[in-house]
Amino acid sequence: MRPVSLRLQGFGAFREPVELSFEGADFFALVGPTGSGKSTVIDAICFALYGSVPRYGDEKIVGRAVSLGRQEAKVSLTFDIGAQRYAATRVVRVRNGRATTSEALLERLDGTAGSHVLAGSAKEMKPAVERLLGLPFAHFTKCVVLPQGEFARFLHDEPAKRRELLGRLLDLQVYERVGQLARQRVSALDGTIALADRQRAELAHATPEARAEAERRERHLLALARTIDAARNEITALAAACGERAEAVERERTVVSALAGMSVPEELTSFASDLGRAEAADAEARRALDRARTGLAALETQVEALPDRGALERARDAHRALAELAARTEQARAAAAAAQEDRERAARAAADADAAVEAAQAALDDARAAHAAHALAARLTAGEPCPVCEQPVAVVPRRRAPAAVSGAQRALDAAKRRAASARRALDEANRALAQADAALRSLGEQEAAQRAAAGDHPDPAAVDAELARIETVVRAHAQARRAEQEARRRADEAAAALADLEARRREWSGLLARAREAFVRHGLEPPPPEGDVTRDWDALVSWCRSELARREEALAARETELADARHEHDAAVARVVAAARDAGVEPPGDDLDALRDRVLAAHGAAARELGGIDDAIERAAGIDREAATAREERTVAAALGQVMRSDRFPRWLMAEALEALVAEASTTLHALSSGQFSLRYGADDEFLVVDHANADETRSVRTLSGGETFQASLALALALSNQLAHLSAGGGTKLEAIFLDEGFGTLDAETLDVVAGTIETLGASGRMVGIVTHVPELAERVPVRFRVARTDSGARVTREEG
Repeated sequence: MRPVSLRLQGFGAFREPVELSFEGADFFALVGPTGSGKSTVIDAICFALYGSVPRYGDEKIVGRAVSLGRQEAKVSLTFDIGAQRYAATRVVRVRNGRATTSEALLERLDGTAGSHVLAGSAKEMKPAVERLLGLPFAHFTKCVVLPQGEFARFLHDEPAKRRELLGRLLDLQVYERVGQLARQRVSALDGTIALADRQRAELAHATPEARAEAERRERHLLALARTIDAARNEITALAAACGERAEAVERERTVVSALAGMSVPEELTSFASDLGRAEAADAEARRALDRARTGLAALETQVEALPDRGALERARDAHRALAELAARTEQARAAAAAAQEDRERAARAAADADAAVEAAQAALDDARAAHAAHALAARLTAGEPCPVCEQPVAVVPRRRAPAAVSGAQRALDAAKRRAASARRALDEANRALAQADAALRSLGEQEAAQRAAAGDHPDPAAVDAELARIETVVRAHAQARRAEQEARRRADEAAAALADLEARRREWSGLLARAREAFVRHGLEPPPPEGDVTRDWDALVSWCRSELARREEALAARETELADARHEHDAAVARVVAAARDAGVEPPGDDLDALRDRVLAAHGAAARELGGIDDAIERAAGIDREAATAREERTVAAALGQVMRSDRFPRWLMAEALEALVAEASTTLHALSSGQFSLRYGADDEFLVVDHANADETRSVRTLSGGETFQASLALALALSNQLAHLSAGGGTKLEAIFLDEGFGTLDAETLDVVAGTIETLGASGRMVGIVTHVPELAERVPVRFRVARTDSGARVTREEG
């Protein structure tokens, strides 16, 4: 996590809006006198993220953050985690003497794609920040804000206090919660096992013996259904035989009925005379149609020889349009001439106005040159050196602008307004002239188009005469077409009447043919047709009367055969019903389909009973498996709960954390001390220093000088900052920024020099390092300084480099 920028308003000493940019400030110092607000900058970073200030001693206090006399405090921090940028903003408002966080917003900034809100309220924001950084507020203030006076405490503390602090930072109580959860899991699994035992008892009926009995009954019913199917096939064959004989009887009855009902149609008596009259009318209508078609063809020849009527009409319309365009073109020429004159007047007026502006500007420059002292006084700033005498300006004199300069300025402004008005008038005249020219060109183009449309017909009178002749021929042609259509209609009506009679003859012939075909399908041989529909009908009726007596005898024989087949079918059905009763199934009457459905229903019930037993056996096996799994899980949870009851695991974890902490701190101290020192952790739980410049002598850290103690303490603090995120139960994010707040004023010159060198080495490590100090000797060695100063309107910050 690396801060990018910080904005404050109404927060502590910063009453007015202030913004600090940490871009390019990997190593910086917050400098200024005591009480100027240096530490408030660090407070603001903590408050923007967590809504709390470490110096207040209570995370819930927010009212102290609001500047005295203000009703609102706003802090916004922009920071990077890796390559991703975020922004945290909080606003505290005071209402009725009570301060609350009214706005809280955590955003992920996605560049040009906008932003994504991660938290939108104070309640949501704190846990969101803790998830993002991997650190709660208490851990963050020990990893980012490191007061110098607290470094040596961890280095020199008694082992018990050191372990207590490390235990709080590592959140070891989480493992106690793990033990509690494991023991709770044991209780839950005991309930699961007891439930499985009860469920298993409820399935005690699902035995292999019960399954065998159900399977035997299911197979017996299936065999009975198959027996009924076989008997039903025999009965179906007998029913089919009855059906065939019934169909034979029905066919004979149909033949007898057809023979008895055959007679000659009454319409055949007048058909011959009607057909003769229809043929004569059809011939006359055809001759009239031929005459009408000859007249129409002659007129169509005349129409085809006519000139293009559309071209003549377009030429007529073009001559009319040319007469109208001539008058409009004359008006357009007059308008264009007037627009040209207006444009020339506007151009002269604009040139005169520009000359007046130049003259007014020259007069203003002369007036300003004559009053140069007033212009110099206007650029003076209180506290800054005078450009003439180089002495600091105590008070800037208040002087009014000379009347000559003010008058010249007003004259210049008036001249510019008149010039702008003249230019607008010129632009308007140019537009009017352009519009007039465009209109004139458009009329010319229209005239050319109309002359092209007139084409080869320059004489309007000739065009009108030719159009009148065309109209006469077209009307005569239309009248001939109507006459031809009427003749064709009458011819169609005569032909339709004749066709209707022919259709009736074909209908009677078809009816005769269908009657003969019906007799042929029944195996009879009616007399063949001879071509005369009337005589053919008379011959067929005579044959039907002679054939009727023979077919009535055949019908009586077929009815006897049907009665014998039905008796055999009924006997077969009776045998099936008796077999079903012998099997213990009462049939519902003589309906074999209903009997079969009843047997199949009984078989389905038996099959479902068998399936239910199979499902119960399978469920019992699944319950046994789940119970076994629960018992195994209970064994593990019970063991884990027992292990977490003792302090052996926390002690082991504490030792691992100290080992990792000392290893990293030793590496850091070795680098900070230019290879002179490294750290070890002794058997008596005390820190030891290895002095590589003195034959690797090992001694207590309490023997180190002040500057050496600072180096060792800083190395431990940095290791604690880095390792805390990795060793704590919740995990965390790498922190790439650290702030050292005060604590340097009590160091002597030699120790201060060692501390300064140590901090410079830390600043060159790639981590953002910020220190808070009012010691000038230390501040001058930092490349970037944010100087904090109090003013009447609140604290101000100035960035200095070099």
